[in-house]
Amino acid sequence: MRSIYTLAAVFSLAACTPSPPSDEKLTNVFTAYEQRFSEVEQLCFTRNDIRSINIEDDKYRVRTESGMGTLSQAEENQVIGFLRDTGLLQLDCLWLYSQGHGELVRISFIAYATGLSVSGRSKSINHLLPADQAWQNEATKRGELRALPKENWFIYEPQ
Repeated sequence: MRSIYTLAAVFSLAACTPSPPSDEKLTNVFTAYEQRFSEVEQLCFTRNDIRSINIEDDKYRVRTESGMGTLSQAEENQVIGFLRDTGLLQLDCLWLYSQGHGELVRISFIAYATGLSVSGRSKSINHLLPADQAWQNEATKRGELRALPKENWFIYEPQ
């Protein structure tokens, strides 16, 4: 009898988990806010210490190379306003470090995330920079990237 209750609880939790947004919805968000995507991503280029910015319980958190960080009032207004307006969860600035210096390779706008990073699911809008070409080729072969209507911008959904 106990296993029936456990099974019911698992199915109940699974039914409550929201599903990822459709490609069509993400394409519409990208098209509607294309200029703001380009403006917000500049923060990754100008603040090379930032690794991610997310909103959690109406507060934002900035993760930097050395730990937690802050944004200027102008940066906060721009990024947090953008995330709230679009319904996106997080901005990630992904760096590749080799030969002692870092190179920005990918900028991700997380739209959906659930579970653990190794066993969960996610879906995001990504701007892939030239240094990430090998990863882009592999992700495309796996069917994880779908092109958006602007060069080097994709919907990414790992399998």
